Amino acid sequence: MAVWQYIGRSLRRRPVSRIILGAIGLVIVILLCVLEGVCFEQKKELAQVETMPIQVGISDKRGEKKEGLALSEQELSHIRDTTSLGACLTDEVLRWTGKLVWLEGYGERPKEGASVSRQYTLIGISSLKAAPELTEEEEIQIAYEGISGRTIFSSITPICLMGEQRIVELGKSPGDTVGAIFKTEDGWYETELVIGGVIGGSGAEIKEIYCGWEALQYLQLAAESRGTQTVDSLKQEGLYHYLTDRYSAVIKDNGSLMGFKAVAKRYYSAVDPLASVEERGLALTVYDSLYQSTTKELKKNIRFLDGLRPVLWVAAGGICFLAGFLAARSRRREIAVIRSLGAGKFRVFLILVLEQVMLALLGTAIGLGGYLLFGGKSLPKVWEIVLILILYLAGTVAPALRLMGDKKLAILMKKD
Repeated sequence: MAVWQYIGRSLRRRPVSRIILGAIGLVIVILLCVLEGVCFEQKKELAQVETMPIQVGISDKRGEKKEGLALSEQELSHIRDTTSLGACLTDEVLRWTGKLVWLEGYGERPKEGASVSRQYTLIGISSLKAAPELTEEEEIQIAYEGISGRTIFSSITPICLMGEQRIVELGKSPGDTVGAIFKTEDGWYETELVIGGVIGGSGAEIKEIYCGWEALQYLQLAAESRGTQTVDSLKQEGLYHYLTDRYSAVIKDNGSLMGFKAVAKRYYSAVDPLASVEERGLALTVYDSLYQSTTKELKKNIRFLDGLRPVLWVAAGGICFLAGFLAARSRRREIAVIRSLGAGKFRVFLILVLEQVMLALLGTAIGLGGYLLFGGKSLPKVWEIVLILILYLAGTVAPALRLMGDKKLAILMKKD
């Protein structure tokens, strides 16, 4: 009990020096917390950036034309190959525009070879991303009938989105089928479309009809064969093909980006703004400039912070050791007096160590509490805090042990 009473009186007797000692621990802990917090935020941001969607797109050689490319199956074979480039891609955006010349309910049925003045455009899309005219117009609203948009655009059945005004004119409702006739080089081909959703909310008449991209490919194949062959038989005979006006996709895993680019160079050239307008060919562009620049900067910051950590540790360790050393050494006369009054060496040593432990723990607790109070999220590891306390105490123990061995009278007679 006498040890704790003496420590309490000692703290009250020299408050300024004790506050300074506690403040040293406080500042060091806050610096470690700030460093850990900044490093944590940088790594968190890097993890978010590494999942950033990176788009891949096909254009002409000059990079100017990205729509209306009429890409064939052969031209897309490499990038859609699921054993090669296609395995690295997801969220494909495909769009193909065909001609739907007549809908059941619009006047007299067209005859073979006749021209039709009222024709409607059937557009095949892989998702709504391929139809910015629908997604970017705030007034346009799309309502699905017992089915999701994903199902519509992934189905090989001609399930369509049709303008509200068009559906009313036909006397149809969502979920109904409507007869349609394709015009082909050999004549006409009859088919049916399923109304899967309504495009409404816009004052303008929507003349386009949207269905799944693959469904439109199947319709075109059926029209070309005049319904005499199935898609499977056309595939077996090597007659199955597809076309698209545009193509883009997203890298599935950004970790595979460099490998994807290395393989892509074998099949597609890079954009060349100086290429001749007449020069045929396709270019593949990977839109990763923002990703590359951001990740490069964040990794540079993290390397700097990781390099700063040992410097701060050496400085903090030296300061803590020195503070404890000077604090204990400055009390050599006080220690000699206590020993002259009959206090044993162990009790004096215990007083010095416990006092420094209290000050170190107090400074550390205040530092951690203040950091958390002002919004800190990431704390130093427990072993880092413990190491700081050990260095603090090491600076105290070294001179204390020496003072225990010095003669009391010699210390008292020695002038500062």
